[in-house]
Formats: sequence, C-alpha cells, structure tokens
Amino acid sequence: MAAMEIDTEKNLQRKKSTYQSLDETFEIQNETYRGQQYSQIYFARLHMMTTLLYSLVTHWKPHVPVCTVLELEEGKECIIVGTL
Repeated sequence: MAAMEIDTEKNLQRKKSTYQSLDETFEIQNETYRGQQYSQIYFARLHMMTTLLYSLVTHWKPHVPVCTVLELEEGKECIIVGTL
C-alpha cells in the first residue's frame, strides 16, 4: 500500500469505556453570594487605597475630612474613599 492510500477493507472498532462524572467534587458548596466573584479583590484594593489616602491627606489637605460614599453631605467639602 502506498503512503497516501486508504485501506477501506479494515474496519476499526472504537473501544468502549465507562464514564463516571466527578463534577460534584469541584462544585462550590454553601455559596453565600452570587455575582460578586471579585468582591474580595475590590475590598483588598479599597483597604490599601484607604490606608494610603489617610497617610497622604494630612500633608495634602489637612483641613478637609476623609469620607466614605455613604458619609457624603451636600455642600460639604471632603475627600471620598470608596468604589463606584
């Protein structure tokens, strides 16, 4: 038989195999929140930025208070710490 010829007379049979799904092993159990897969990263970043901001604000604008988004007041000057 030449290199590019196909042997049409040989019947190949695929071997059978049993399959057992082990997906349950990798499922997250007792999931407490959905849609917040990056919340821990955001929290860590916010904490680092807050720490940095508090150390710098005393030199930059010592008379302006640092607030979170929830502490905002209309007409009051402040430096905001938070995520949008």
